Amino acid sequence: MTTRLTGPKARARIIAATVALIEELGVAGATVTRVMEQAGVSRTAFYRHFSDLYDVMGLVLQEVGAEILQQSGDWLNDRQSIGSPDVVYSNLLHYAQAYAPHGRLLAALSDAATADPRVHQLWRDGVVQAYMDATTAAIERDQAVGAIRADLDARAVSYALTMMGERASYDFLGRHPRGDPEDYARMLAPVWIGTLFGQVPAGATANLLPTRT
Repeated sequence: MTTRLTGPKARARIIAATVALIEELGVAGATVTRVMEQAGVSRTAFYRHFSDLYDVMGLVLQEVGAEILQQSGDWLNDRQSIGSPDVVYSNLLHYAQAYAPHGRLLAALSDAATADPRVHQLWRDGVVQAYMDATTAAIERDQAVGAIRADLDARAVSYALTMMGERASYDFLGRHPRGDPEDYARMLAPVWIGTLFGQVPAGATANLLPTRT
């Protein structure tokens, strides 16, 4: 029997049901009918809040993308923060820790994005573009004060690093068994450091990383 929910409670139930179904069945398995049944809302209630499932997915991706970026460290969020090799690992770790709880959802949406242009655009706008723009701004800010190599094309480098990180996140943090965020940061830190700050001295990244037992 459908519960007659209205207002914010119905909206929240619809969002939660959509996320749960995508994580379990993929985007193709998350139909409006299944969302209604799992959320316990009527079709009228669904369409009162959302035009279709793409509308729900777009909202979810915007919220998740904003959360991941906000938790990714000061270098990307504080306009007064200046980058250096010794903050790269910390920023990547914070990113991975924020991404991991949403890994299954983001992996399912990324899978769907390869065949569905609308999902691809939602994924790009909600998760990738804001992170890429923040990285570009951080690189340009640091180039202006001489902290990062001046010969780099900030936007091109940001694109390459962001897309590399997204693919690594998808494979390492969005699949079962899920990888460790520390391992994710450890793997990518030398690439970021080498790209942004020049050749990494031997043993430099090892000094930045926690000892694992």
